[in-house]
Amino acid sequence: MQRLLFPLLILSLVVLCIETDMSAPSFPDMSRHFNVSEGMIQYTIAINFLGFCLASLIS
Repeated sequence: MQRLLFPLLILSLVVLCIETDMSAPSFPDMSRHFNVSEGMIQYTIAINFLGFCLASLIS
């Protein structure tokens, strides 16, 4: 179990970065689709980071 901790942490960071890079270019389309400002769509990234930081404190 101890051996898998470091690779799992690296994998979670890579997935987080890929998710951000994939979703950021679609912010204008998402804001038009949901009829909200781009600032509201940008909160999704902020909440995602917050959840990631809180989860890392627990584990």
